[in-house]
Amino acid sequence: LPFVPTVSGTQYTLPMFATTTTLGDSMISQNAGATEVTISGDTEIDGTLEVEKITINTYNFTLLTSNVAIGNGALNSLPASGGATNCIAIGTYALADTDGSTPGSGNSYVIGIGYGAMRKGGSYSIGIGYAAGRYSTDSYNIAIGNQSLASTSIAPGTGGSNVAIGNQALGQITSGSDNTVVGMGAGTWTLTTGEDNIYIGTSVFNSAVDVDNEIVIGTTITGNGANTITLGSGSSTVFYGGQ
Repeated sequence: LPFVPTVSGTQYTLPMFATTTTLGDSMISQNAGATEVTISGDTEIDGTLEVEKITINTYNFTLLTSNVAIGNGALNSLPASGGATNCIAIGTYALADTDGSTPGSGNSYVIGIGYGAMRKGGSYSIGIGYAAGRYSTDSYNIAIGNQSLASTSIAPGTGGSNVAIGNQALGQITSGSDNTVVGMGAGTWTLTTGEDNIYIGTSVFNSAVDVDNEIVIGTTITGNGANTITLGSGSSTVFYGGQ
């Protein structure tokens, strides 16, 4: 049968069919159950196109209302309605699970660039790099660098307001919050529950997995515990005890 759209004023509506249907001259087709419409060939639209989702080449480029997703599986777990808003996901599985457990509860204003970046990212968080912030779930986290703030699926990062810049910086953080790391993060790879710490430099080491209020600035140097400031390098260190 020829394709005859429903016309209401200047608006054309595609009819819903229960079986796989080809409309017109095979330019527009609709799948069984009328859940998807496929357009092939060149299509020109003069005016405004209003849709909830556009997918090109299977998840490679998707516009989801206020969200942008580029990459296989990026922002892949959004519910049918509600969920994350104002998010940008670029890379395979970037922000893949950041929708929230129920429609309308999703996290918003999350940016993930890189494979698995901010996969479960909390609101107002940014992850740039391979697995940056991958299992970080709380808000206001910034992760820049390979596996920075990555945490694990077994022990996800539930802490917020962390800043991790550098390879593997705060890579195993769990409930720790308000930590700042700038530099190669091997030294802070083991910090998990500690809070309010600052580490700046190459291979600066936290003194314990749960240390709080420790400041370490230098190169190849280990902190001296809670409420201390340690400056220098492995061969020259200035240590200030807590007051």
